[in-house]
Amino acid sequence: NFSTAENGRVHLYEMVKTASTRIAAYINDEVRPKSVTFIMHWCLPRLGDTLALDEAILFMTAYRFDSYEWSARMYRDLTISNIDECSVDLTIEPVGTAEREHPIAEFCKFLFQIIENDRLFSFTQNPRRECDIDSISEEVYAMKNTNAINQKVIYSISHETKFWKRLNEIFNNRSLNGRRIILTIMMRFAIGDFESNFHRFSSTSTTIHQNEYWCQAVENAHRDYKLICVDGELATSKYLLFLSSPHFRRRFHDEDNQSSECHLEFMCAAVKQILIFVYTEAFTLDTIHINYPYIRQLIAFGKYFHFSYLVDLKKRIEAQLCAHLYNHISEPKIIVDFLLLASNLDFPQLKRHCISGIVSQYYLAFKRKYNFNTENFNDREMFNVLNRGESIFSPSLIQKIDINYKLTKKINIVYNY
Repeated sequence: NFSTAENGRVHLYEMVKTASTRIAAYINDEVRPKSVTFIMHWCLPRLGDTLALDEAILFMTAYRFDSYEWSARMYRDLTISNIDECSVDLTIEPVGTAEREHPIAEFCKFLFQIIENDRLFSFTQNPRRECDIDSISEEVYAMKNTNAINQKVIYSISHETKFWKRLNEIFNNRSLNGRRIILTIMMRFAIGDFESNFHRFSSTSTTIHQNEYWCQAVENAHRDYKLICVDGELATSKYLLFLSSPHFRRRFHDEDNQSSECHLEFMCAAVKQILIFVYTEAFTLDTIHINYPYIRQLIAFGKYFHFSYLVDLKKRIEAQLCAHLYNHISEPKIIVDFLLLASNLDFPQLKRHCISGIVSQYYLAFKRKYNFNTENFNDREMFNVLNRGESIFSPSLIQKIDINYKLTKKINIVYNY
């Protein structure tokens, strides 16, 4: 009996251990979905309230550290129908900057239904269970069209479909005046569409092969010039500085007496790292130097050299910061610190990933920690910094986080494994 009980305990232990391993895998996101479906229910105003129909809504599809904003619009096309009739069109357009492309959905699906009363209701994946509806309902897959002006993919309905004809019948049927229409929008994306952009920045950069010409030049160069920093000095080649830096080139021309040293208000580590980057194209950001003052010094000293170096340097720094963020996603304090750093140093990719991470994972904890009534002085000071806009016309970081949260709350998410 003892051996049987012992075997039972061992078997139970193995079951618990296996279950714990699976749960840990889900928590650590090792088991990832293949695609994700975003579902939004849009309650339109009463039918017949206005003759000129034009309704629009903003929503955001977000997963982990990336998000995309969209605009759904239902409007009356006055160029097609008669004056006493409505010709209704429905489109979904991406909203965002020109340099960032939205992913293309695997499919976009529309479903409309009519509700009979105005009582409060909540939606699940199947709105039929939550509200009284009429028998009028229809669904259709949207077409994908490319805008000729901005080359963005727009989702719309064909005028040849039964969905479009039924939708127009509803808006032209005066017996339905006073009812509301519920429009359900479903968009499915491959999970890689929300990770490829972030992984492109978050994956730790591989060591770049150093430029052989510059490596040989650095090895053979005379150490005939000193850069005196705030915490030490570096010996380098005056000739190499002359070739790579307009700042030092002007300095050498303007010097009456040929000085062999230059005083800089930068840390020795920052100056050395920039020189290695300029001479050999190799750059790796050490984790002990991931802080605002050090990175600001890197960028400030990088401005001494050609502009192309500065652009490439900022991309490398942003990639290294995204990699560090990806490896420390369980630490909300790091996300907040990186958000301030990205805002101050103009890192748009890092800034968007930080906001998306706060909204998708730590929003409630973030709001409890950083607010005007918090007792912790440091948290309240951080709140004041986050609540300050870049200008009087731009929203603060807290307002941007709140806006993104409200846009994502309109969406129900279904993960497809």
